[in-house]
Amino acid sequence: TDEVYEELQPFCRAVAGGSRATVLAYGQTGSGKTYTMLGLQRLAVQQLLDGMAKSTQHAGSARLRLAAVEVHNEKLLDLLDAGAATDKKLEIRIGRDGQPFVDGLSWHHVSSADEAEVHVDTAAKRRVTADNGLNERSSRSHLVFLYQVVTQLTDSSHLGQLTLVDLAGSERLARTEATGSLATETASINKSLSALGDVMTSIASKDGHVPYRNSKLTFLLQPSLSRGARVMFIVTASPDAVDQPETLISLGFGTRARNAQLGPERMRAGAAVSGQTPSRPVPTTPSRVNTTPAMPASSPKPSPKPSPKPSPRPSPGGAALVGSKRPATPGSSQQPVKRALAAN
Repeated sequence: TDEVYEELQPFCRAVAGGSRATVLAYGQTGSGKTYTMLGLQRLAVQQLLDGMAKSTQHAGSARLRLAAVEVHNEKLLDLLDAGAATDKKLEIRIGRDGQPFVDGLSWHHVSSADEAEVHVDTAAKRRVTADNGLNERSSRSHLVFLYQVVTQLTDSSHLGQLTLVDLAGSERLARTEATGSLATETASINKSLSALGDVMTSIASKDGHVPYRNSKLTFLLQPSLSRGARVMFIVTASPDAVDQPETLISLGFGTRARNAQLGPERMRAGAAVSGQTPSRPVPTTPSRVNTTPAMPASSPKPSPKPSPKPSPRPSPGGAALVGSKRPATPGSSQQPVKRALAAN
């Protein structure tokens, strides 16, 4: 987990500065997804808090808040709202900034890694699990943790978000002993993972339309998988030879994700997520997965001097066989990150 976290540190620093970053764990049941993502939580929260303290050490204020969403059978559930009915359905709506957000989702302010860990443990215990023949406590849903950093400085404000996604197991229905409602859950999981793959393929192909709304999972993750976002996929694999077919499928999915380049964020006012609008425009930053410099924003009047291009931020390599290409430097060819991490 420590090695994977080293790859995540630049993401946390960017979020503290107002950017969007996302980490998704993909793989079959029992391959280490949940272990890896839960292990990253405490380390990530501490890094966010340190970044917030540094950015406001001279002036301004910053606060960190957390929400946890479960996507189960195409329904959204709030895992941190103790008073909500178990059958309460949350809806995704479009905010004033044009971005989707979860209406009615409860947010919880956290001031320490210990406080965040309590909420994370609560969400993990409320998540739907079952014995599917491969794992006696197989996760039957996608678990999405949303960390938002709200910063108010003297002359600006910004909203950054770190999204940590523990996807449900990607194994084929034929590999499990699922029947009845368990088989229905498996079919729903595979359908949403297929929709996620379609989004990655569409982005990689630079299609004019990206099918974010084909599932609740991808609709929820639309701000996290759009221009300007930094994305890391962690592919987990089982060392057992009998699981080789599932491992190959997981690595194939990771390759599709690696080929997707989101591009730089366009200049716009408003928050990146949750339908909130800060008092001032959020500054743009180059995308983590972008391999071309950001274009200057258009202006109604011609400028006598061209806007300078933002310097590319150093990017970490991906986990397993997944990552992004490092930003290009003038006069050099772009080379894919070759470092591989195994998250078992």
